[in-house]
Amino acid sequence: MSPLDLLVALLVVAAMGSVGLDIDARRLASVRATRRLFPAIFLVNYIAVPLVALGAAAVLPVDAHIREGVLLCALAPGGASATLIAARMQADAAVAAAVVIATTATSVVLTPLLVAAVLGGGDASPMYAVAGRAGLTALAYQALPLALGALIRRLHPGLAARLLPWTSRIANAALAILVVGLLVTRGPELLAVGLTGLSLALIVTLAGLGLGALAAPWAPEPTRLAIGVTTAIRSLSLALVIAAHHFPDPRTTQGILVHGLLMYIATLALAQRRLRGP
Repeated sequence: MSPLDLLVALLVVAAMGSVGLDIDARRLASVRATRRLFPAIFLVNYIAVPLVALGAAAVLPVDAHIREGVLLCALAPGGASATLIAARMQADAAVAAAVVIATTATSVVLTPLLVAAVLGGGDASPMYAVAGRAGLTALAYQALPLALGALIRRLHPGLAARLLPWTSRIANAALAILVVGLLVTRGPELLAVGLTGLSLALIVTLAGLGLGALAAPWAPEPTRLAIGVTTAIRSLSLALVIAAHHFPDPRTTQGILVHGLLMYIATLALAQRRLRGP
């Protein structure tokens, strides 16, 4: 396991554990109320965002491999760090966690189909084994800490209250290291991909934020924000593992990582703006 994989695993475990430790009756009720929104959430994640990405890619003169990397991100929902960013912007982190787990589970089947249809290859079956392993690993990192945190909250509320600040600090530190690490190692590539490549990545992220929020127009604001963030934060891990096996050109990986960097910068900037208020 690479240092990046270890860092992402720590981020996901700590973020999901924090959500579990903070789940109460009100948050459970909001998650139950969100279940009826899942058809719209799936449509936005698997249809609307990819269509926006394809439309923008068709208009912008982006390098073919950079385009490929950004489109892989657009086709791979389920980024677990969305729960942490949702909490930072005072959205409903429990709803965000539920959406992340649902999209991670469905991406095992739907992402290979979409990748084969959009990026070529015709047959999705070779990707199922790769996506399946990545998806099962991601689900374990997401669901187990969430369930453990919720169990501790239910059986030992005092312990949960003491653990919550520590898990939150660990998750925030891991996210900060991840973003700074991407800036240091991939920052020069922001310029290398050109304005059109950056524009494509930013359009996909902003489309996710806006379309995700529109998937639940009558829901409470914390729920709308949570769905927007979970739609904007795509699964870099899934995109990278598919690229490693089926799209090995280094520029495709470059497109994925540059998209990830812009994705984090844009959503964290929105979270910081909300914390500061109007």
